[in-house]
Amino acid sequence: AAAEGRATEAEGRAAAEAETARRTAAAAQVAIGSAEKATADAKEKQYDCANTAKELAAVQARLTASEHQAAEALERAAAFESSASEMAKKLAEKDLEMRALKETLADHEAGANASQLTSSTMLQLQEQLDAAKSETRTAEVQLTAANAKNEHLQRELQEEVEKATDSAKAAETRLARVQEEMESRMLSMQAQVDAAEKEVLSAQQAIAAWDEQKAVDSARAVDADEGSATDAVSKRADAAEDVASLEAKLKESEEKLETMRKAARHWKTKYQERCGAAA
Repeated sequence: AAAEGRATEAEGRAAAEAETARRTAAAAQVAIGSAEKATADAKEKQYDCANTAKELAAVQARLTASEHQAAEALERAAAFESSASEMAKKLAEKDLEMRALKETLADHEAGANASQLTSSTMLQLQEQLDAAKSETRTAEVQLTAANAKNEHLQRELQEEVEKATDSAKAAETRLARVQEEMESRMLSMQAQVDAAEKEVLSAQQAIAAWDEQKAVDSARAVDADEGSATDAVSKRADAAEDVASLEAKLKESEEKLETMRKAARHWKTKYQERCGAAA
């Protein structure tokens, strides 16, 4: 009777330990599922991060192109200014020529040298004056057109640079937000993996304790009653099969956890490479 009682007690403990191991394994499976979902989410965020980084690179390329255009515009503006300066000099020279011609004509018309002035000379002076006036008007028109074109180009380039700058700032903001979300996802996934590892470790400890207690109970049962011990060993063998099944499930869980750890390290590395380089 004592041996039967001990066997029943051992069977109860075995059932309790087996149930604990089952619950622990189930909890580990739930944690693994959560970690797998977190990995999938992290993978999706990693793609978002890569796309945002590409967008930022494109905006930065447009900004660089706008800066190059602005530099070219400045060079053209400098050329316009140089041309305008030359035109201004020519205008000043023509103005002096016209004044001299006007003075000469005025002198001749006043009769200062009327006796020596021929009609051909008068005609020549008038033609020179008309040509100087025409060149002056042409230079003024060219200078006005050059200034207007330069101002228009400056406005267009300024607007383009401002647009590219705004786009770059917006892309940088989106990239920072995606990076922050990725970091949060990584931390959450790591926490879930750690929790699953703790659950598996707890199940392993429970199985080890059960194995140790099983050995002690078997020894006591054999000493007390060989026949009853045989029956108890048979019952404990059934429980041991359950434990062996749990050990197999735990081994599978450990393999999944190892896969999860590798995936986490992989996506963390990818995230750091892509988002870190883009930033």
